[in-house]
Amino acid sequence: MTELRDTVAYCGLICGVCQWAGKCDCRTAPKPEEANCYQRNCCIGKGIDGCWECADFPCGNGYFSEDHAGWRGLCVASVQYARDHGAEALVDLVVRKHGSRVNYGPYMHKSPEEVLRILQAAPAETKAPPGWRVAEGQWTVDDAGRIVGGSAGNAYIYRQEEHADDVRVTATMQAVKGIEITVWICGSPGRVERDGYTLAVSTEKAKLQRMVEDVVTDPAVTIQPGRDYVLSFERRGAHLRGFLGGSNEPFIEWADPEPLRGEGHRTLGFYIWDGTLAVSDVKVEDLTD
Repeated sequence: MTELRDTVAYCGLICGVCQWAGKCDCRTAPKPEEANCYQRNCCIGKGIDGCWECADFPCGNGYFSEDHAGWRGLCVASVQYARDHGAEALVDLVVRKHGSRVNYGPYMHKSPEEVLRILQAAPAETKAPPGWRVAEGQWTVDDAGRIVGGSAGNAYIYRQEEHADDVRVTATMQAVKGIEITVWICGSPGRVERDGYTLAVSTEKAKLQRMVEDVVTDPAVTIQPGRDYVLSFERRGAHLRGFLGGSNEPFIEWADPEPLRGEGHRTLGFYIWDGTLAVSDVKVEDLTD
């Protein structure tokens, strides 16, 4: 956990496991708004590693103030735990609870006591099928042999075996609860879809993303929760295409001018936000010529 320990922010959040990991870093490459962070500047000025080493904690400033009511409970609880048990113990607690990625959203606007109670509660039982690994959320195999996962926030599962640079993945998917079915390719175990391409179809639209940024959307293509859909996502060179319902005609496609390929872009998996996803009949094809 040493590497993650080095990513604990001054305010107690753990940047290395945050869902937006890589988007910001208040310790090494702060954005302008992070450079002006009260906690960061105060700790640097005092020559301390974080607020857990400060005699004035909790001070009521910055993220500990009522002006940041959404973050206050989470930050105070995180710093208090690091103060009582050490920053590395804080990392251990969060990773045991959430794995390699945490969505801090469900902890927002809660008291420090509520945050600690949720963090310290035993995680729900999760059991990935052979060859798959859970990155976040609760996943298991149901009586029908489907991979079923869900969470009040993010839930990720990925295939341990790397795929070819040119690949097609096909699966039968159902939004048991929630509004979207999602598959991603060319990602990585540590940053999942954030290093790759994502294909999602919801009750509102279909979208294709590159490193979680929309590149194509289509409101004409939608799904209904509770129904099975065969979804295929392929990448050949710079070209990405999505297929629905076993059709040979893509419903969405895009050519990436800077294709993601090679080391760090050979992991695929599935994702659900605030719901439950069921996946079966997963087929991965090597499309290398």
